[in-house]
Amino acid sequence: MADEMVLWHYTDGDWRQERHSLVPERPLALFINGRQIAVIMRLPGLERELALGYCYDEGLLVDASAVQGMSFKPGSPDELEMLVEPETLRDNAVSAMPRLVMAVAGVVQTAGLAPLVSSCRVTPDKLLAMPALLDAGQVQRRETGGTHAAGLFSIVEDWYVVCEDIGRHNAVDKCVGTALLTGRMPEEMVLLCTGRLSYEMVAKVVRARIPIICTLAVPTALAVSLAGEYGITLVSRLDDDSFRVHAHPERITGWH
Repeated sequence: MADEMVLWHYTDGDWRQERHSLVPERPLALFINGRQIAVIMRLPGLERELALGYCYDEGLLVDASAVQGMSFKPGSPDELEMLVEPETLRDNAVSAMPRLVMAVAGVVQTAGLAPLVSSCRVTPDKLLAMPALLDAGQVQRRETGGTHAAGLFSIVEDWYVVCEDIGRHNAVDKCVGTALLTGRMPEEMVLLCTGRLSYEMVAKVVRARIPIICTLAVPTALAVSLAGEYGITLVSRLDDDSFRVHAHPERITGWH
């Protein structure tokens, strides 16, 4: 549900007062085994999916199936507690999780992450059908115009999910969390985003082991370099009749 606020609208030399729908933004405090891990500013809804996807995408969890339970408590901020088998957590949680680091010289280095090796292949027709499905799932954007969206599409079955949020990263985390909660693996998915693909977004995909990432927009140069180094297929300017491939086109059938 969107928040409504009064604003003054100036057009053609006239002012008028209007009520306007705005995207709601709320803080979510995330706890794992009693320890606060993060406060995530997000669009309310899909809290469990967001929490699980966040922990998986950021490398806090070794095994998503080790989550023993999740409890959500509305408040200010809202709180979500995850109970996880301790041995499946990265040592010292955030500080010791495997992540990609960028040296001062701009050279991308690894810390415990190997390039992705995946036999997954996707047809051009499947990619070209994704923008319409993503658009159809963006209820909040049509109401408020103020959300990002991400879609996660299975390569091996007829399944997909579209999630919206105020943050691009949150939308991705919600998608990944939804897949994990339904027993599906990100390693068999294509991720489609509405916004620019940055270094941080591709780093998240590397940690989640998603083999193909697409955007309706464009990537940064560093994002392309990172995708190339870590075995991620990166597609940009995806619409209903064309797209561009910046890295690892061999995962798209018919490429040669």
